[in-house]
Amino acid sequence: MTYNGLSPKTYGGFESVEDNRWRKNREGMGYSGQNLTLGIDDAAKSEGDHRLGRWLKSGVPIYREADNKGHIFTADAKTAGEKIAGFLQGAVEIADRDGVFYDQVSTVGIQTAGEIYPQWLPVDVADEDIPARFGVSPL
Repeated sequence: MTYNGLSPKTYGGFESVEDNRWRKNREGMGYSGQNLTLGIDDAAKSEGDHRLGRWLKSGVPIYREADNKGHIFTADAKTAGEKIAGFLQGAVEIADRDGVFYDQVSTVGIQTAGEIYPQWLPVDVADEDIPARFGVSPL
């Protein structure tokens, strides 16, 4: 099943899901943001700090495959030689209300440059894994 992020949907509470404190400012969002299709694999489906229920959180690191499909950047992806392409610009619904995961989500925005606070990302990301086009600011 494929989900199109442009279709109408009901959101609900974003108190923890749409936490944008990791973004120091909006620089990089309009100029170097990119869209891609996000594959919903085992890394996305697993329980963890990267998601809340059926939602992936804003700021989750994403890498891009050669076919331009994005996936969550994990330790396994790093071991395989993948690099972070950017961070999710907003929360992404990866399952329906019954908890059935989609195979992929079309039209997901990632921020590919800008100033960030790594301490506020929803998952731990090593400084050396953050691309140089991101300015890293201490709190």
